This record gives sequence, structure tokens and C-alpha cells, in this order.
Amino acid sequence: MVDDRKCRGAEWELNTDPKVAVPLQQEPPRPLRRGEVLRRQPLTRRLAAPVAGVGSLLLAAGLLALLPIQTRRSPSATPAPATPTPAAPAPAAPAPVPPGR
Repeated sequence: MVDDRKCRGAEWELNTDPKVAVPLQQEPPRPLRRGEVLRRQPLTRRLAAPVAGVGSLLLAAGLLALLPIQTRRSPSATPAPATPTPAAPAPAAPAPVPPGR
């Protein structure tokens, strides 16, 4: 197994060796001209990511609105159990009327 540190050290030495260095000329960065972004990327491509983000946000909000809300009740706010009320006495039957009257 090769020691990885030795390989990295040799690579670093090779990168910093002036005999091996390749001179590269880079142009300085320039800003884009007016309207160049509009010509390079179509409108649908520029707007696809923001529209997808807003759509997913609205979808998530809609799904969250469908979830039932669970309320927690504190023990002091819980109503006391209802005590059974005594049954009302049955109404008295009317007295029978004698048949001769």
C-alpha cells in the first residue's frame, strides 16, 4: 500500500516546480453587456426555478392546512366529570273517575 502523504507531497513539489510550470494568460473578467443574459437563456429557463419553488411552497402550505389541529388541554381546564342527576319521579297517574258520574 502506497503512503498517500508521500504522493501528495510529490504532487505539491511538481506543481510548484518552476521548470514544469506552464504560463497561462487569463483575460480579466468583464461584465455582460446589456441584454446578453436575455439572449443567452430563454425566459422559461430563467423562470422555471422560482416558479417551481413557489409552487412547492404553496403545495406544502395546502397540505399543512388539511392536517387536523390538536389542542392540548391543561389539567386545570379540564371540566369536572358530570355527576349523574337523580331521576325525576314519574308523574302520578290521574285518579280514576267513577263510572256513574
